[in-house]
Amino acid sequence: MANIHLPIRQLVEFLLRTGSIDSRFAGFDRANEGARIHRKLQKAAGEGYQAEVFLSAERESCGIAFTLEGRADGIFTDENGTVTIDEIKTTTVPYEEITEELNPCHWAQGMVYAAICSSQQGLETLAVRLTYYQVDTDQILRFTRQFTRQQLEQFLQQLLTQYAPWAQRQLDWDTRRSQSLAALQFPFAEYRPGQRALAGEVYRACRAGKSADRKGGTRVFCQAPTGIGKTMSALFPALKAMGEGCGAKLFYLTARNTTQAAAEDAVARLRAAQPGLALRSVTLTAKEKACLHPDAEGHHACLPEVCPFANGYYDRRKDALAAALSERFAQYRSGAFTPVLLLQDGAPKDFSCIPIRQYEGYREERSAPSFSKLLDGFYSERDRTERMRQKTQALRKTLTNLTHRTARKLELQRKELAATYDREHLRRLGDIVTANLYAIRRGQTTLRAVDFYDPDMREIEIPLSPAISPQQNAAKFYKDYQKAKNAERILTEQIANGEQELAYLESVLDALTRVECERDIQEIRTELADGRYLRETGQKKRMKAAPSKPMEFRSSSGLTILVGRNNRENDLLTTKLASKGDLWLHTQKIHGSHVILVCSGTEPDDQSVTEAAQLAAWFSQARDGQNIPVDVTAVKNVKKPAGAKPGMVVYYTYRTVYVTPDAALAQALKAR
Repeated sequence: MANIHLPIRQLVEFLLRTGSIDSRFAGFDRANEGARIHRKLQKAAGEGYQAEVFLSAERESCGIAFTLEGRADGIFTDENGTVTIDEIKTTTVPYEEITEELNPCHWAQGMVYAAICSSQQGLETLAVRLTYYQVDTDQILRFTRQFTRQQLEQFLQQLLTQYAPWAQRQLDWDTRRSQSLAALQFPFAEYRPGQRALAGEVYRACRAGKSADRKGGTRVFCQAPTGIGKTMSALFPALKAMGEGCGAKLFYLTARNTTQAAAEDAVARLRAAQPGLALRSVTLTAKEKACLHPDAEGHHACLPEVCPFANGYYDRRKDALAAALSERFAQYRSGAFTPVLLLQDGAPKDFSCIPIRQYEGYREERSAPSFSKLLDGFYSERDRTERMRQKTQALRKTLTNLTHRTARKLELQRKELAATYDREHLRRLGDIVTANLYAIRRGQTTLRAVDFYDPDMREIEIPLSPAISPQQNAAKFYKDYQKAKNAERILTEQIANGEQELAYLESVLDALTRVECERDIQEIRTELADGRYLRETGQKKRMKAAPSKPMEFRSSSGLTILVGRNNRENDLLTTKLASKGDLWLHTQKIHGSHVILVCSGTEPDDQSVTEAAQLAAWFSQARDGQNIPVDVTAVKNVKKPAGAKPGMVVYYTYRTVYVTPDAALAQALKAR
């Protein structure tokens, strides 16, 4: 008879949990706080209270043997002599809203513990107590129910009967996986030097497992140079050992994204070399990277009121999982696989041998004729993206440093400017000192005189420098006044120039996010070198390369839409290529590309204008937002001031449309 090891909490939560995912009621801090409160309540219960009691039992259902395990928070005998199972739960639910029916899983977990305890101790009656601790108010609320041994055993059997089909699926999968992994072959024609020895050591360690003298298992520490194939040397033998019954799960931990990609690449190569390989793999990553529905600021928001994936998740989980598994197993048995590439914002994010439907419209699916071609396309695009990221890293760092330096300088200048606004006070002090020169002796440190600018004619105390004459003290106040007046004019000009420079640097940073090839990177380097932000390298004089052609799109009605990749292309597009009768589009007060809708003075259709605006929003800093304002005007209304930075223009006559960026639309409209 097949055996399933099943934690009790997993059993009840899988079958009975309902509702939504809510990040406000989960997390590491919350778990730590809950454990602390558990210990506090258990300690306060007294000597007769047994805390953290381990319970284990064997049960059979539908031809499957289950090994149930779990820890009861507490077991004690009440004043009536009844053995009671205590389940402690921390909650943020308001105290007045806590009821006996708050969560069916809580009663179910306690009842399973009670069923095991009644069977082991031969008790005909037991009690289950729920202890709720309200973490915000430190209030405690308890509910107790009495159960017979028959009721508890019947309840447990009902749970196991419901869980049995899922357990059978797991057993079927384990059998197929073991058979498939046992037949797994090394995915390359031959081993690299040293690779076979490393793989052999990993295999022997996995086969050794735990023993009497190795209670923590067998550990292998390896060090090898780059290029030997360490990832495959670890994964392949570990999976082979799993196929021979040594373990059920494999965790491969990485410290960087590059090593994560290497592990994913190794698994993909194993699947490509053996198409029928029964192997599931999941990449666990940060919530920020895995989130499919971030908030307006781009942060993950696992809240039922804002995320459709979180809302009602546990209500639909079992039905969706059952349907998906049935379909997948049917595909596995028939060999009818459809390789698909998953894209987000036009960039490849993942791949699968079967269609993935849970992402709805958040990720695009693109099928491939074969798994090998899909992998070739995925890794070539990912390598290109990674290569562009590495090539732009130094440039991005330089721009980031320049941006931060300019922002700090602007902050200091604004503080200095604010200090000049009180300069009129200095002139008044000079007037008062001048009017009282007769009363001041050389070496005097203060002057107490009537402030004739004050309507109430109150006396004030004015500090003086004893090292200079009374006349010089008065002149100093006037000099400081004039200095502040001049500083206001100079600082105002400097701040305006600094704000323009900061906006320009931010626009270059934005353009850097859209580079697709080395030519795009070189154009940005050239632009920065022309602006003396970068120093030219090499002895030969650099030839000034002409800007590349802007990106070209076609609207649904056939009108041409041109989009600049960077500031040099933006200048070329707006001031040279565009006609005065064309439409010019740009996100309002948001860095992005210049967009030209070519219409030659004729009135374009509304759909074309909307599509051009969507492209302007997509090729901007607001590409992940919604309802983005895009300004629309004729090219003749757009002017480039003398001496302005590349890509910087002014316009006054315009209208604004609000659109939502669409990656699929940008891909569909792109000219072939």
